[in-house]
Amino acid sequence: MSDSVELRAFPSDKYEALAMAYLNAQDLSRHTPEQIVQEYAEALSKVKAEFKRLHGLSGNTQKVSY
Repeated sequence: MSDSVELRAFPSDKYEALAMAYLNAQDLSRHTPEQIVQEYAEALSKVKAEFKRLHGLSGNTQKVSY
């Protein structure tokens, strides 16, 4: 038996935080749980893609601070 304990918090990073902030601003009252999961996954994907774009992985060396 291990004595170690792993604690995890949500959101665990800025991407999850922004995706959840986006969802909190939406009217999800008529969404099913499955639809909310899909919305979250899509928002998370778009947030990560935008950070990647802003950090110039396409050759742009512009620095963005947060």
